[in-house]
Amino acid sequence: QDLDERKAEEILQHMEAEEAGDVRELLEHDEGTAGGMMSTGFATIYDDFSVDDALQHLRLLAPDLEIIHYLYVTDAKGVLKGVVSIRDLLVSGPATQIKAIMADKLIFVQSDTPKEEVASLISKYDLLAMPVLDEDGTIMGVVTVDDVIELLLDHMPRVWKRRALSS
Repeated sequence: QDLDERKAEEILQHMEAEEAGDVRELLEHDEGTAGGMMSTGFATIYDDFSVDDALQHLRLLAPDLEIIHYLYVTDAKGVLKGVVSIRDLLVSGPATQIKAIMADKLIFVQSDTPKEEVASLISKYDLLAMPVLDEDGTIMGVVTVDDVIELLLDHMPRVWKRRALSS
């Protein structure tokens, strides 16, 4: 978003088609919103999976994902139904059904939610990541605590930033 359109398009032309498509989708969102902050790299599973199924599925997805804090439980259309932490997977028996351990009281934002509100919600609920949903409840991406830390560092006075980065 910091590049002029011509330079951005030149870079996009050199990317793999799928990756360039993801970046183009992100560029449609205002930089000051959840959509502008979100990552489209996240893991989804179905509620009829067992813990063992979920872990096997995660092993297939993990090489392509930069950060994995949660598995998002969706229906066949991608509508978010719940969330399971990696910790919950690891402490549950292999035959345990995902629907038995998933959290279904969801904290989420829409793509146009201001980034300050996103940061506030992640802090308030002590989340590692928060899903970004469209108007139909379909998961579009996630904003991670790392994104919020970057936001805070960008708005931190220069003296504090130097101290924080040198610690």
